Amino acid sequence: MSDEVERLQRRLERERASRKQAERLLEEKSLALYHANQALQASTSSLEQQVQARTQELSDALRLAEHTNSQLRETQRELKQQLFAIDQHTIASIADRDGNIVYANDSFVAISGYSREELLGQNHRILKTDVQSAEFWDTMWKSIASGYAWKGVVCNRAKDGQLYWVNATIVPLLGPDGQPEQYIGIRTDIS
Repeated sequence: MSDEVERLQRRLERERASRKQAERLLEEKSLALYHANQALQASTSSLEQQVQARTQELSDALRLAEHTNSQLRETQRELKQQLFAIDQHTIASIADRDGNIVYANDSFVAISGYSREELLGQNHRILKTDVQSAEFWDTMWKSIASGYAWKGVVCNRAKDGQLYWVNATIVPLLGPDGQPEQYIGIRTDIS
């Protein structure tokens, strides 16, 4: 029986050793999991702080954009009112860099006798008379093509052949390169 007892004792010792090894491994894994959990919590906390900060930045940017859009809408409304008032008094047009009409207000349509559709895309020469010399027009074009406003008295011809005189101001609208992209012509009938 002593062999049996010895065998059982050895088996018991192996099982104890095996249990101890399992307990050590379990402790090591538990400690590793504990440290991983601590790192994960720290990382999560850091990420939450970053998300909160970014959310606040985006919220602030959205409020600023909404405020800017509100100001832009108000500015557009004011500009429309100002344009309406100017259109009531002046003969106004906008031309591209080659002098082709891209905008004509109602006063311009009325005094010229042309429909808006007939004016758009046409060069302002459609109204030209021989009253002013070629030198007069060269001076005007050199001035506005150089980016300077031009003022003068111009004789135009309406569609029906009638001549009419206007006190004109032509202002170049400069692009990012500093070169004229369009010209705004503002005139007052002085016939």
